[in-house]
Amino acid sequence: MRPKLSATAMVGLCVVTLSLAAPAQVDPVRFNAIKKRLQQVADTYHKMPPAAQQMMSGTSNAAYLSSVVNRLQPQLLQRTAAARPATAKALAAAAAAPKAPVAVSDPSTDLAFSSSGGFTQSETSTGVCGSNVVVGFNDSGSYADTLLSGTGGVSFSGVAVSHNKGATFTDLGPVPPGTNVNSFLEGDPIIGCSDASNFYYSQLFATCSDSACNHPYSGVAINKSSDGGNTPGAIRSAPF
Repeated sequence: MRPKLSATAMVGLCVVTLSLAAPAQVDPVRFNAIKKRLQQVADTYHKMPPAAQQMMSGTSNAAYLSSVVNRLQPQLLQRTAAARPATAKALAAAAAAPKAPVAVSDPSTDLAFSSSGGFTQSETSTGVCGSNVVVGFNDSGSYADTLLSGTGGVSFSGVAVSHNKGATFTDLGPVPPGTNVNSFLEGDPIIGCSDASNFYYSQLFATCSDSACNHPYSGVAINKSSDGGNTPGAIRSAPF
C-alpha cells in the first residue's frame, strides 16, 4: 500500500500519462555485476544480529532484492522501458482541494515496475523552499526501472517535485544512481534545501572502489538539484 501525504506531510499517487518505448533488454554483464553487488550487501546484512538488522532498513531492501533477483530476471526481460512524463505535463493537472491529500507518485508504472520488487513506496521525506517542494521516498519500482532502462547502477529511490507549494506534483522517477554498475541507492531519504533553487537528496548508498567490486563499502549519497528540484545531479558520496 502506498503512503499518503496531506498537503504538508502525506505522499500519495500522481496519475500522469505514461508513454512506452520499445522493449528493453537487460545487458547480461551489467545484470550479473548488479547481482554480485546485491549479494555482497545481503551477505553483510545477514551477518548482523537481529537487533542491528532492524536499524538497517536500506540494507534490507538490497537483501530482499538479492533474494528475488534471479526469479525476476525473466519478468524484467519482458518489461518495456517507460519514459517518465515531463514536469510541465503534471503541473497542468487540476490542483487538489486545499486540505485534501495531494497526489505525489505515479501509480501507472506499478504493474510494470513496482510489482517486480514488492509494491513498496515508503519512508518519505519532504523539503520545502519558496514555492518548490521536493518529496523523496523508497520506491521498489525505481529498482526495476533503472535495471531496465539504465546503463549504470540501480536505485531504490523515487522523487517527486512541485512548483506550486504542493498543489500538484510530478513523479520524476528514480533518483539517478550514476554510471558505476556496482552502485546501489538503498533509499531512506532525507531532503533538504538552502533556497528555492538548491535541493539536496541524501540516502543510504552501497558501492565499490574498484570495477571488480573487491572493495565494497557503504555510505551516504547526496544528489544536488540546482533547478528547484527538477533535475537531481550526480552522486556525491561519503563512506561510513
